[in-house]
Amino acid sequence: MNVVHCISSLDKNDGGPSRSVPLLCNAIAARGHYVELVHTSSPSQVPLVGTDFFKIQTCKPDSWIKSFKGSKALKNYIYSSNPDLFHGHALWQLPVHFMARSAQIKNIPYIISPRGMLEPGALKFSRWKKRVAGLGFQNKNLALAACIHATGELEAKNMRNYGLKNPIAIIPNGLTVNALPESIECKESKGGSRYVVFMSRIHPKKGLKFLVEAWAELQHIYPEWTLIIAGSNENNYENRLKFQAQKQAVFHRIKFAGPVFGAGKKELLERADLFVLPSLSENFGIVVAEALASGTPVITTKETPWEDLEHYRCGWWIQTGKSALTHALKSAMELPPEERSLMGRRGHSLIRDKYAISSVSEKMIFLYEWIVHKSSKPDFVYS
Repeated sequence: MNVVHCISSLDKNDGGPSRSVPLLCNAIAARGHYVELVHTSSPSQVPLVGTDFFKIQTCKPDSWIKSFKGSKALKNYIYSSNPDLFHGHALWQLPVHFMARSAQIKNIPYIISPRGMLEPGALKFSRWKKRVAGLGFQNKNLALAACIHATGELEAKNMRNYGLKNPIAIIPNGLTVNALPESIECKESKGGSRYVVFMSRIHPKKGLKFLVEAWAELQHIYPEWTLIIAGSNENNYENRLKFQAQKQAVFHRIKFAGPVFGAGKKELLERADLFVLPSLSENFGIVVAEALASGTPVITTKETPWEDLEHYRCGWWIQTGKSALTHALKSAMELPPEERSLMGRRGHSLIRDKYAISSVSEKMIFLYEWIVHKSSKPDFVYS
């Protein structure tokens, strides 16, 4: 099968899709399918490792319409492509619109993965831009897609609430899961220190205001614990958090680490005793999966699709807000280190069993075959 994937960019500051989409493309291509990934270049492109099996086409963006990632080169490339199927990732920008329009003209089926951009919290940001894009092209492109891809049941529900009537396929994002050491050992931090790590975009929707407030309440009780906030600074929101931390007399107990990638990211997740993502909106939260894969227990909110934290007893799935977050942090930090280590191992098992890229890519291929070859409808597709 010949599949062309399209995404606006692979900028490492754009969050999970810049990592999960190339990984998916490579896993599908490794199973014998021809896969291309078309995107516009960016100054902070994610390092493309593990891309041995598929073709990457990088196109120069046009300067006149940067807000919507317009690119004449990408449009021309997409319009010259004739795959069996198109697969677009993310919304509100022109590259996936070019893909959808080309598919409509040529009568080629296409899938769209909104990547969390139809979540209620996400729709609140840049409303004017999304209204323009929705009326101009996005709503029509979504309505004409052969299938919409959701990474979890919560995202699928929000797609229906948005008004989409297409079939929806629920397939999680996948990860490469490395084995943990056989022996069950506690994470030992230098000097007896312990670390709570947040890692994601520094953005209001990530719930960081509540995290700083909770930390201000707890820091005197747990002097051996340090909060590390790592991520790219969007619209100088990090400066607002630092001001908040100073005002609440907790700045000295928080380390702002900036964006971390590659080996540095892996090391920080493995070093963490707890991982926290107090998001107000998240379609998947691949960094949660990455933390669990590293053997670290997780605290995240019920605005993320991570109810498995409760089922596998590997973390805390809580309501949004300071009160619930404070209670969860207190419960987690009071656990014996051995118990946190066991929770981390259960989290690793969850990712290995349910989110390994091998099983995720197999499901995606089943979806492609159903759309292109009219094979039996997979049980994860809902009409």
